[in-house]
Amino acid sequence: RLAAGISGIMGVVEAQTSTLQKLRDDHSGGAIEIEQQAQSTFQDRYTDYEPSGTTPTRSEEDVPTKGTTMSALINTFEQCLDW
Repeated sequence: RLAAGISGIMGVVEAQTSTLQKLRDDHSGGAIEIEQQAQSTFQDRYTDYEPSGTTPTRSEEDVPTKGTTMSALINTFEQCLDW
């Protein structure tokens, strides 16, 4: 009877050992994939900025004043009334 009990325990231990080994292997494979993806991302997408000499110069935007905008709106509104 004792031998049967020990045999049963050993069977459970072997099954759990197999499950743990599979989890370890799956985790290792996943970790390797994550590491490879991270390396690819940082090498391909986040490279250091290297000026090429063709970068356009910054120009000031010609933004209309509030008065100019209001004048255009009033003129358009008056044209609608005259129509």
